Amino acid sequence: MTRRSFSCVWRVLTSGFDYKNGKIVYNKKVTNEKDTISLVLVDQYYFARYFETIKSHQAELLFPELLRELVETYLKK
Repeated sequence: MTRRSFSCVWRVLTSGFDYKNGKIVYNKKVTNEKDTISLVLVDQYYFARYFETIKSHQAELLFPELLRELVETYLKK
């Protein structure tokens, strides 16, 4: 693996993605089956320990499943 392709693997992309007609679109280009895309998600919706304003209030979690479990279930369909 060349240094250039290696650095591409670790680049974090946070915008420019869309999902249309069953295809993943990045920057208006449809990805193909040979493209490799890694998806990273947070596991929880609740981040009170990171935000003081949220920490000061009572939190009620209405959706107990982890995001990775939801994505896994969706992708298995």
